[in-house]
Amino acid sequence: MIGRIDKPEENGEDPHSVPRNVLQNNDNGKLDLMFQAAVLTTKTIDITEEKRLEFAFGDKEQDYNQYGFSSKINLITEFSNYGVTELIKNVGNTDIETIDKLKNFLEASVEGRNLDIDALPDEILLEDV
Repeated sequence: MIGRIDKPEENGEDPHSVPRNVLQNNDNGKLDLMFQAAVLTTKTIDITEEKRLEFAFGDKEQDYNQYGFSSKINLITEFSNYGVTELIKNVGNTDIETIDKLKNFLEASVEGRNLDIDALPDEILLEDV
């Protein structure tokens, strides 16, 4: 699924993670903000706008399993895994090369030229046919 990765592939390495108590003790509401942004804007989940708003701002705990994620932190983790994977693709052989690749990646993403993130709609692709 583009935009979310459940668990990154490990190349014989121990997976890195942040202990739960570090997140909970230093959250200051940021995890809720990240979840709200993710659930309101994602194109990887097919749900109505009403359900998105309920997930983002509702008071009661929700059953997210039917939408492809088990919890708020699970959805944030999947987006983070995808983002890190995309950034790793831009690591170069030197610090300068890496910085230049990351700068170009970010510029292309902001300007809408990153086709991996901003795929062209089918209507545009089919115009020339």
